[in-house]
Amino acid sequence: MGLIKKLIIGFIVLLVVGVAFTFGIYHYTLATHEKELIISQSETVNGPVYYTSAVLPAGKYFIEAESSGVVEGVQILKADTDEVVTEFEGGNVIYSSANPFRVRIQYNAPNPNEDYTVSVKIYRLVKK
Repeated sequence: MGLIKKLIIGFIVLLVVGVAFTFGIYHYTLATHEKELIISQSETVNGPVYYTSAVLPAGKYFIEAESSGVVEGVQILKADTDEVVTEFEGGNVIYSSANPFRVRIQYNAPNPNEDYTVSVKIYRLVKK
């Protein structure tokens, strides 16, 4: 029983360290890079909506999606085929790629048939 207890405690400690490391890298990246605004759009919509960006060149980007409704998630697409490379939940994402890509964001209304506002800002991160 002592071994199982040690394994469970070790797993929990590793989980906490991993989460802390992830948040640390996120904030370190934002603190050590300048943000250059590339895309800024906002509008009032109704129902489920997708925003798909133009092709972004290779580099490091900060994607900020906001809504008075719900930001369902952010998808990174291959530039030429629109195949999903990766998906993120939530609206604030740092993404770095050696290849050109596109960003697709899915928004949804808080209540059916209700107007809501959506906005997206995409920044290029440049080392200070």
